[in-house]
Amino acid sequence: MTKRILKAAQNRIRKYGWTQHTIGDKTIGFCAAGAIYEGRAIYSNKYRAVDALEQLIDVELTSWNDKPGRTKRQVLGLFQRAINKL
Repeated sequence: MTKRILKAAQNRIRKYGWTQHTIGDKTIGFCAAGAIYEGRAIYSNKYRAVDALEQLIDVELTSWNDKPGRTKRQVLGLFQRAINKL
């Protein structure tokens, strides 16, 4: 389930774009967490998906996402690393 949530979130960012300092939506793009929370999965499964990303970065996902200089490519790469690890 976690892998499926991460893949869906990754695809959301690819399709709608990526943003910082806001959860986002389909008109402006999504931050890493927002892309996960937009999905239909139950909250506990979404939390596991966020946790899978945070285990790779050792900081809160939103702080990592919003760091100045962060790129969409880095965000998509983080999702891919987590997907590959599962």
